Amino acid sequence: MVDLAAGSKRRRPHVIVIAAERVAARWAQALAAERVMCLVASDLTVAARLLAEETQVELLIIDRVLLNQQPRALLNVLSSTGHWPVIVPVKTSSVRPTVADRKRVTAALALIRPKRIVDHRLKIGEMVIDPERKRARIKNKHWVSLPPVQYQLLFVLAQHSGKVIGYQQLLREVWGYDGSPSEAQELLKAHVRLLRRKLGLNPQTGEYIQSVRGHGYMLAAPGS
Repeated sequence: MVDLAAGSKRRRPHVIVIAAERVAARWAQALAAERVMCLVASDLTVAARLLAEETQVELLIIDRVLLNQQPRALLNVLSSTGHWPVIVPVKTSSVRPTVADRKRVTAALALIRPKRIVDHRLKIGEMVIDPERKRARIKNKHWVSLPPVQYQLLFVLAQHSGKVIGYQQLLREVWGYDGSPSEAQELLKAHVRLLRRKLGLNPQTGEYIQSVRGHGYMLAAPGS
């Protein structure tokens, strides 16, 4: 058995290559470049032992000829070990992996690699805004669910954090229409007051939501 990994730590997904030693070594090199752990088996007997020992086998790269000759034997091995990895048959008549086979293996790796979780939350100082659940919190306190208008107002300010957004621009981006400067200013004044109260912000100090007289509002972390 050969145990190859790119680096000192094992990296998932785990892969077993079942092929002649020289061919398997070439595949191990190709997989190492992808930072993927690779175990090598020269036949199904060795593969069965590896599958019994490993708990994270997710991909099986196997000599196409061997698969065609012993399909039932492979099925018995998988059934007995409880593993049902993705199986990719490869051509082994040439030592180097073919372009077509490499594409198939790359596609299989893309299927079994864990998807990276994307965090869409916005962070301004100690304020965190969660767009998916329309809520916000400050200093790891409890989450505060916001009404649609207040959430949209906070979200727009957060998208332009550190910049003063004019009254009319805020009116357009939050409410979706153009209005006079006085109308925009009065409407925003009321909703900013409600938003500050909801989030527990001090209006006297301009904590996070700052009023820039005669211009608009700005969302910024304290001290920035």
